[in-house]
Amino acid sequence: ARAHAQDQDQKEPSFWNSVVIPECDLVLAMAGETLDQQKQAIVNSYRQARSRGASPREFRSVIEHLDFLADIASTAPLKIRDKLAAPLAEIRNRLTEVASQPS
Repeated sequence: ARAHAQDQDQKEPSFWNSVVIPECDLVLAMAGETLDQQKQAIVNSYRQARSRGASPREFRSVIEHLDFLADIASTAPLKIRDKLAAPLAEIRNRLTEVASQPS
């Protein structure tokens, strides 16, 4: 999915094509329990996607998706929840700061 997203983003650069890349990275990091180590790269990738001309409303969808993932993670077993809660919150907080800045 990530390779396809990169290909689409190169063919037709846009926020929606670009945002798939950090979304894939985020889900893979969550599944592989490497989210804490990869959070900065994921934030940078979301910032790159935003630079493709995302409107405030479009970028807000990223924040809403992170909220959704945090809600799901909050129902996971404690061991998994402990590995996901803080990194997800940090990514969300950093991107909320980005969302409030002009594009």
